[in-house]
Amino acid sequence: MDAVLRAAITDALSTLGLPECDFTIEHPKLLPYGDYACNVAMVLGKQVGQSPKALAEQLMTKLLGQIEYVERIEIAGPGFLNFYLS
Repeated sequence: MDAVLRAAITDALSTLGLPECDFTIEHPKLLPYGDYACNVAMVLGKQVGQSPKALAEQLMTKLLGQIEYVERIEIAGPGFLNFYLS
């Protein structure tokens, strides 16, 4: 599933005209934070000089309904994307 999420996020970055970056996808330690969490918006925010939360909103909008088995995506904290599997 990590590879599927990484590919979808990379495609979304390209579609939004944003540069690729080195981001992580991990399993959160606490269940309320989803099945997977990604820091792409925080890493990219520093690179492009934009708010990580705003970037996370753009990415979330682009990714919603695009990843098989992902039921929902939420933004947490300063810009983490939390993915919840169905």
